[in-house]
Amino acid sequence: MDEKMSSAFENTMKTYARRYLILMLLCVSTFASSFQLYEQSSIGNVIIAYYGVTFEAVSWTALLNTIPNIFLFYPIGKFINYCGLRKTLLLATLLCAIGSIIKSTALSQDHYWLLIIAKIFPSLCISLFFYLTPVFGATWFKTNEVGLVIGTLNSMVALGAAATFTLPLLFKNASIEEAKKLFLILSLVCVFTYFGLLCLTMLFVVDKPPTAPCLAAKKRSQSESLPLKVLLTKRNFVLVTLITFLVAGFAQAFPISLNESILANFKGNENILSLSGILYLISGIFGGLLSPSIARKYPKYKILLMAHLSSVLILTLLYLLSLSILSELLLYASITALGIFFSGFFVLIVDYAIEVSFPFPESISIGIVFMAVSLSALILTQIVTILTKHLDTLNAYFVYVFVQS
Repeated sequence: MDEKMSSAFENTMKTYARRYLILMLLCVSTFASSFQLYEQSSIGNVIIAYYGVTFEAVSWTALLNTIPNIFLFYPIGKFINYCGLRKTLLLATLLCAIGSIIKSTALSQDHYWLLIIAKIFPSLCISLFFYLTPVFGATWFKTNEVGLVIGTLNSMVALGAAATFTLPLLFKNASIEEAKKLFLILSLVCVFTYFGLLCLTMLFVVDKPPTAPCLAAKKRSQSESLPLKVLLTKRNFVLVTLITFLVAGFAQAFPISLNESILANFKGNENILSLSGILYLISGIFGGLLSPSIARKYPKYKILLMAHLSSVLILTLLYLLSLSILSELLLYASITALGIFFSGFFVLIVDYAIEVSFPFPESISIGIVFMAVSLSALILTQIVTILTKHLDTLNAYFVYVFVQS
């Protein structure tokens, strides 16, 4: 009876059209930051030749976001909880613009250190966008719509990363001077994009709607501040975090490794690399939207998560088999399916984490989940990078999968 009354009451609560405009701004900000995060790793061979650095150094450009996720997850969560959506989004967008300006000056071949400094800004800010997503969804949308909001923003991460895999074709056979011009153009596009987003955010973004969109949002806003130990004693939340550490880090580290693994086995074929990266990340868009849609109709999270995990293991083995037998068709099929299930798994994990951590603030509970993702990605990527020095690339990735399994 109580559930029926709550459902009936929630159906009468009002939502506002402004939420779609804020969602659009958050989507574009996330897309641009994701593009900047994976920009260098997608053209690792170009960066190595231009700056004279190692692949390990290039891989760190896509892993810098793991550092704030690991060490600053609690302060970031508290900051968002205290400052709210508007101020946090303004700060993140401004910092991204500053990072793009610095990156546009890191064009000298001995200024790789300056490029790393520039990358710190979008790496920190994409964490802010990640943490803002469930807060925004829970504040502006009904309970059964939050998963789709998370899926939409996760799709923007995939789309931004996918866009970077057009860069190997853009930089193909480019001279040093041509590469320098392309680096400058890409940086300036990001600068203008972020300043446009900054202006729109100042004009249209507010922290909360006039009235709560659902009963959960109303209860959460009225609940007292809880100590962190309360969250860490929730059994289901701890299990979700552990699963995230064991699996989701692989999903973040996987696109970073594509450049090295595909070019090593398909002998420098940039066309295969670009298509593989785009297929993997674009398919993640569909996975990020499909899985929460299924969860709305069939809210059996344990069964859905087990199905996703089993599929990921089988598809990863098929991906490695495609590298071993040099089958392009199997490579494209396995990598597309992997994108769907990896993205779907991640959205389900985040949505479930919000549910089991209620009424704890989303920004902090999700911060812990992202800490687990980042720690796993950081460790596993470095393990495989080191292994490739002592083994061939394919055997290194078999070890990678064995560790995850």
